[in-house]
Amino acid sequence: MQDARTGSRQRCRLEPVEEAAQVASSSCCALHNNFIALPDRRRGLIHLWNRTTQSARQLAGKHSSPVSALCFNTREPLLLYSASAEALVEWTVEDGFESLIKEKEDRSRCLQVYFDSPPQHMELDPSSERLVVCAGQAARVVSCSSGRVVARLEGHEASVIAASFLPNRPDVVVTVAEDRRFLAFDIQAGLVLYSSAILCSSSLVSLAVETFGTRFAIGSSDGKVRLFDSADFRQLLVIDVNSMMGLEEKPWRKQAADTATGSEEGEKVISAVPSWKKAFDSMEELCEDAGPMTGVAIECSPISMIFLARRRETVDNSMRAGNEVIRLSAAGGERTSSNEWKEAKRKAPSLIIATSHALIELNLSAMELCSSIFFHSQFDQNEPGNRNALSMSVDFGVVAHAAMESSHLLDPRDLQVVLSGAFTPSIAILHVDLSRGEEEEDGDPLSRQRGREPLPQAAFSGSESFASVFPAGPPSESSFLSSKSESKPSCKAPQTRKRETLEGIKRSSGVTQDQPVTFKNTIKSSGYGGGLAKGVKVPSKPSKEKPSKGPATLIKSYPSDSGPPCRRQPIEASMHSALIRRVEFSPDASRVASCSSDNTIALARTPLKKYSGEASFLTGHTGSVNSIAWSRDSNFLLSASADKSARLWSGKGKGETLLLLNRFSSSSKTSKTSSLEPPQTFCSEVKEARFFYMDRFLVLAVGKQLLFFEWKLHTADEKDDIDRLKKSHKSKLVASFDSSAQNIVSIACVNSFLSHIVLSSGSNRHIEVWDANAGKVIQTYQQAHDRLIHSLVINEASPFVSHPAESYDLFLSTSTDGFVSLWDLRSSSRVAKFTGHTCRVHPVGVAFSPCLRFIATGSEDKLAYLFDLRAGTGSYQQKLEGQTDVVTDVAFNPLFPQLVTSSANGKLVVYNDQ
Repeated sequence: MQDARTGSRQRCRLEPVEEAAQVASSSCCALHNNFIALPDRRRGLIHLWNRTTQSARQLAGKHSSPVSALCFNTREPLLLYSASAEALVEWTVEDGFESLIKEKEDRSRCLQVYFDSPPQHMELDPSSERLVVCAGQAARVVSCSSGRVVARLEGHEASVIAASFLPNRPDVVVTVAEDRRFLAFDIQAGLVLYSSAILCSSSLVSLAVETFGTRFAIGSSDGKVRLFDSADFRQLLVIDVNSMMGLEEKPWRKQAADTATGSEEGEKVISAVPSWKKAFDSMEELCEDAGPMTGVAIECSPISMIFLARRRETVDNSMRAGNEVIRLSAAGGERTSSNEWKEAKRKAPSLIIATSHALIELNLSAMELCSSIFFHSQFDQNEPGNRNALSMSVDFGVVAHAAMESSHLLDPRDLQVVLSGAFTPSIAILHVDLSRGEEEEDGDPLSRQRGREPLPQAAFSGSESFASVFPAGPPSESSFLSSKSESKPSCKAPQTRKRETLEGIKRSSGVTQDQPVTFKNTIKSSGYGGGLAKGVKVPSKPSKEKPSKGPATLIKSYPSDSGPPCRRQPIEASMHSALIRRVEFSPDASRVASCSSDNTIALARTPLKKYSGEASFLTGHTGSVNSIAWSRDSNFLLSASADKSARLWSGKGKGETLLLLNRFSSSSKTSKTSSLEPPQTFCSEVKEARFFYMDRFLVLAVGKQLLFFEWKLHTADEKDDIDRLKKSHKSKLVASFDSSAQNIVSIACVNSFLSHIVLSSGSNRHIEVWDANAGKVIQTYQQAHDRLIHSLVINEASPFVSHPAESYDLFLSTSTDGFVSLWDLRSSSRVAKFTGHTCRVHPVGVAFSPCLRFIATGSEDKLAYLFDLRAGTGSYQQKLEGQTDVVTDVAFNPLFPQLVTSSANGKLVVYNDQ
């Protein structure tokens, strides 16, 4: 635990308001710069403090009943709005703190009649021209200039507790009520845009709207925060605050486990008492003996929230080229430090959540806990939910109400929060320093070491080191990657005495073998015809046609300054009769391949519009084709199937199988971690197959094993069908590694250069980083997703674009939990988290753009989604329409700004940037 009052730098400071002793516990308050407004719940008074001049003033005479809602405007002159059961009053506050009371007669008369109960919430729109007041089961929109009610918003079956305008849609108001639903109203059109179902079993307590994006958050009393998209009001994700702060583990459960194992008394306890009874007995004993804060199950309810932007740049929804928001070294190539993601996280937007026991900061890019400030100095913080988060504490107590400045906080350095005590009449101002201290990172020797050079790959272990796709040295001699490895077949065959044959005797005796009559010598013409007649021209030899200028010869590099490929092209290619699982461009951009559940692989020439989507098909699998992968030179295609085999094909579309991989090699070494001899044939389906180590090896994911095959093709004469069909191709199993998961679902590796790193995701939801040279796991991302990870994509950049070396350490993972996670091999935690698409049942693919500015993913709602990697907001930037079924996979053209999406109906749809 790091206390705020001790340490080199003071992160937070608690400033008590001494004048608050005369104010009872307040249920509402307002804050703006140096002014604080608090109501007196016993009388119709408002206490206004000026923190600069340390002076106070009472605003009285306009309310006969206690004030229940307050808010400041964001423009000059500074205005304070107060609402009670009988009146809504506007107060003008001058700079010199000479408060003038200004009441509009028509406004008081209009609103006094319609109030069914005291207002619970009041908020202004971003332009400070309209005011929404929540009272009873309805919300009223009031014009600040005329003081009249513009609209009455009804539809809830319980009291409305919060309402807010959407900044990206100024005429839309979102309301939240005690009936556990939210409604969206369009004031200008007079329509109800959306009516949600019941969100949860707990009551809703807070609402916050993102002023710089397209999201809003709703908090519930069970400690969960739900993020929604303001464009179509879909739920993006659910954030469990208690789980993030490590409060989901009940204290009595931990003590019961310690008692059962005898860890406290040093003796082993063997008991026949049921576990549920022991838990309740331990709970009763703990509640009797423990203190006030250690024996109670604490649940943090988000009583107040606010979105926070750390940068002055705004995200351009049109995603035009050049509008960079966050400069990452992976995209810009400006920094060479391997800790550039720390800077990106500092600039990422945050969600500040004030609960009854703590104030937490949630990074919206990585969806992880950044820091937490507990309101009780004796609160147990030894086991926080995120060990990377900064934990602090102040001595205040339980909070009943918290108010944060609701103005546009752009690049703030000091966040101010007004805290109101729940059981004592205490009010204090919490000052939080939101700037990340770079002196702490600069003083970390490990950070400085990471910024200079990576460690040897074989030495990676735990969280004290990091991995990289670039090897620190050549492979060891004992590794199968080495050219001197014993696993490589020997060039010299053992000398054994062979039995003499007739052909051998003829060859040794010099007897000429049977040869055609035209052997070596050319037979002269018999002279018939005597020559050509006059006037007859000899046909000239056909001139060798120059190769047509393909896509690779027209443009030498990928246009990195192009816009996103979001314009649908008229071409729609029907490739398969069933669901397409994968689609992938060849590295030279000359072909696009797709595999399907109809057991076939389709190869189509590019551009698809020019060749009308014509394709050649590769048949041979008897089960669904799970994955496909191109070789580095685009000459071969590798497929993995559910028929327990992998096949190697020609990339030119020839139908025969070049190499069949469906069995283990009897002469190869078995797994280093398993003593059992594997069966001759694969016992389970091949989930994925990849080329590895610059096409030298083939990596297969079979069951829980990673199989490495070395392969060699017989060079046959293409014109000789007999020689070509001999198929004297060879493959040999040279290594096999066992994963900690029961089954490996997806793998990823770099093939464009020599790298030792292989990524795998399994049924245990872990991501394992393998060092093929050392033959072991060097890094594990535990519980990377909440559900099964079905796809891993490493940034293997296009050969037509150049990126810094740091960018190749990035990889993506996607799962049916509805998230796309961005990882960096040099970091032990998630870098960013993208959400907005729908992925609950069908696995959908994800891909990096060659310029490394965009990320594309499929979705179950028949759309494809584009994310801006530079924005750091985690929400999508563009929706791509055009498909009529589930978008199963996406692929970027390595040469042009083009995106191809595949769907469950077997069709491909193309999108360009123009």
